[in-house]
This record gives sequence, C-alpha cells and structure tokens, in this order.
Amino acid sequence: MKKLKGTPFNELKFERSNIWLDLLSSLPLIVLGLWLIFCAPTTNLSCQRIEFKQGKCKLTESSLSDSNTQEISLDDLLGAIVTKGRKDSTNVVLLTKSGRISFTSYNTRWGDKNYIANEINNFVANADRKSLNVSQDDRWFGWLFGSIFVLGGVFKYVEKREEL
Repeated sequence: MKKLKGTPFNELKFERSNIWLDLLSSLPLIVLGLWLIFCAPTTNLSCQRIEFKQGKCKLTESSLSDSNTQEISLDDLLGAIVTKGRKDSTNVVLLTKSGRISFTSYNTRWGDKNYIANEINNFVANADRKSLNVSQDDRWFGWLFGSIFVLGGVFKYVEKREEL
C-alpha cells in the first residue's frame, strides 16, 4: 500500500466492489424491463364472411413471447360492447350465443374502445360486408416502459462500476 503525499494514512479509503453484487442489484430492473418488452400484447379480430351467417372470426392476442388464437363462428357472434373496469379502465367484450369473450385479457385507460365495438357491431349488422379486421395494439406501453427499466438497470450497473 502506497501513501499519497499530503494525505494522512488514516484518511485513505479503499473502495472495492463485487461485480456480482453490482449486477445482482441491477438485475431486478433489467428483468422487469425485459418482461414488459416480451409480454407487450397486440390483439386482432379478423372475420371473413362467406354468406349471410356463414364464416369465421379469429381473435388473436400475441406478443413477442406468446400467441393465443380463438376461433368464433360468425353465426355465434352477436356484437360487442365496451365494459368499464376499475379507475375508468375499459375493455371490449364480444357478445356470442355461448357467452361473453373479452377482446383483450386486460383493461386499459387509453385508446378508443368504442370505435372497435362499433366496427364489430356494424359488421354483424351489415351482411354486405365480407370482412372485418380490427386491432388494439398496446405494445408501445410495454416497449416504452420496458426500455426505461432495462436502461435504468444497465445505467445503475455501469455507474457502480465506474465509481471504482
């Protein structure tokens, strides 16, 4: 150990940091951010009408990590409504003969859900329309906040390593 000129020996402080401990403290932010990015969903309802009540609709909710598809007979589809959840959140619900089906697996407070419900209701009521394609894309939320968390975790790690 070398003593610096003009500095009393008892005032010298040596800081050591464990790289694994620094990484472990940043990891929760990075993992949360990656989870938000990979699970950010987009939902699409596409319907094809062959004749008056003949045809199929596919309701697909997909993200970077997963995709779920549900088929609905056009004969079963009655329409759509917008339901309210907690704190003014809304969701589109498809009305079928066998019950209600949520358009998305979650409620949000952004976006015009009435437009989606009206498009579905117009398609059901108008037999001349041969196809319908409506979607709700909420990937921007997951990608934006996921990126913020990942960058926050990386910057936290880099800042601790640069202090050495």
